[in-house]
Amino acid sequence: MMRWTAGLMVWLSIIGVLAFLGLCVYITVDNYLYYRNSSDSPSNFLTQYISTKNVWLVLAIAASFVLVVILLILLVLRSRICLAIVLVKESSKAISSVTASLFFPVFPWIIQIVVIIYGLVIGLFLLTLGDPYYQVRNMDPNCACTGNGVNYTTGSECVPTTFASSCNSTACSSASCYFVRIDSPSYINAFHGKFSFPNF
Repeated sequence: MMRWTAGLMVWLSIIGVLAFLGLCVYITVDNYLYYRNSSDSPSNFLTQYISTKNVWLVLAIAASFVLVVILLILLVLRSRICLAIVLVKESSKAISSVTASLFFPVFPWIIQIVVIIYGLVIGLFLLTLGDPYYQVRNMDPNCACTGNGVNYTTGSECVPTTFASSCNSTACSSASCYFVRIDSPSYINAFHGKFSFPNF
């Protein structure tokens, strides 16, 4: 079957990769612009990094770089791709005589997926290891918090649960307890590399 569909599958795969990377660039840039202008506080601990604009900026740069590199490779090696299609058609004849070779690549692929998932989980644990730091944002001068939040002012450190219970008056509707960063121990930063772009 590969003899007749090799060309179609190769070009569809290339177009699919380019479309996926283009979508990634659009989503990351859109989210970066949204969170750059947003003052909403993350709803839970898991969304703290997702709602940080610097994360989306780094992802947008990485996705754009990969997309540009792949486009340049396609422009330079387009003739080699046509040659590769011919080789795939010829190799399909050999594969059809050795059926076991069709199933062997499945096992390394499964192991690679397991290793990638394991690495992502470890990375998430490292990124979220530490104490979250929240700041009061957009507090109106007429906003008067009560209880444990009586000393809250714009720019001061806050606790989301305390802020929600102490600053719930109408005058405080524009204020929020905004997640700023994770205060990790200094030795943790060496493991996951802490990106900091204070000027953005």
